[in-house]
Amino acid sequence: RAFLLPALYHLNSYECRGRTTLGIRNRAALSGYARWFRLNKKKPFGEQSTYADVVLAIVVIDDSHRPFAHLFPMMLPGSNIPPAVSSLHFHCINWSSTRPHNRFFDCLAFFTGIKKLELITCCLSSAWDLRRTVSALSNLEILILNSIQLLDRLLLNFGSHPLLKGVRNLQRIQLVASECPGTRTLDRWNTPNSPHRMISHNILAVCASFPTRITSLELDVDFFCSIAELARFISRFPELRNLATFGYPTSSEWRNTASRLDGAVFGGETTGYIRPFSNLIMRCVPTTCARELLALVFTTETCGRLTDLEVGHSDSIGPMAEVVEGISQVLKTCGPALHAFRWSWPCDRGLLL
Repeated sequence: RAFLLPALYHLNSYECRGRTTLGIRNRAALSGYARWFRLNKKKPFGEQSTYADVVLAIVVIDDSHRPFAHLFPMMLPGSNIPPAVSSLHFHCINWSSTRPHNRFFDCLAFFTGIKKLELITCCLSSAWDLRRTVSALSNLEILILNSIQLLDRLLLNFGSHPLLKGVRNLQRIQLVASECPGTRTLDRWNTPNSPHRMISHNILAVCASFPTRITSLELDVDFFCSIAELARFISRFPELRNLATFGYPTSSEWRNTASRLDGAVFGGETTGYIRPFSNLIMRCVPTTCARELLALVFTTETCGRLTDLEVGHSDSIGPMAEVVEGISQVLKTCGPALHAFRWSWPCDRGLLL
């Protein structure tokens, strides 16, 4: 066991999180755990380390001074990973200077037990690299993209591709826009062709190209410039059952008209049929966006089939009366089909008296 101790020295909080999350912060730790997993696998059944069996997630936090994440699947083969490991997280990877070799994606395909992939604060070379990373995981069910940057900002239009075998089981996508102090990084609608806008469009294009078995979407409203663009995006998922939208007090307001880029994201489509979904959640969505979301639901078949509605409002600016009226209309139309309704608004009661 002596060989394992040096690797442990490089771990901080992630190592102590209930012994279920394995954090890797540098190449030395990666090398140590690769050896540990390899030797542990070779031991006879009953003699293997019980610690390996309680590792459920692997978190790779790249080192900006000495990058190593691009070597992760080659140094720690997926075939040596215990079956209990089902979650893989990449934090702070930066492929602007250290782009992964093709073997990265080939070796990542051996992580067949991974069902959840999360990328947080990562800078990838292009949308194609994002797509290859996701499609390499054959049994992936959950994809979370949080604060992703893309170096290549050429507007792309992804269609179906035979290489996308790895996302046939994908059921849930969560998209969180980038932030920077004091403002929203994706507050891009004042400059229609800004880099941040191109990035968001390419990320949406990648997600829209996945097979249509996705049942849950959790979307940051700052990824969309208009309600029309959001409607086109969710229309790409015919099996959608749960839609959650969220925002921030500093989120961008949607525009009333779509741009020339909106249709390009989804292969030039200008309209899309939104199949009824059963659960709708709106949390901290700006008032104007909330009003348009409710209007979208009210004018589709969804309103009559909605079973669960949750509205957590925190924006006191804008047409709040119209939001309340929109909620009332949706509730009246849903009727007995609605099983649960949750409403919260931390407003100043003195202003309502």
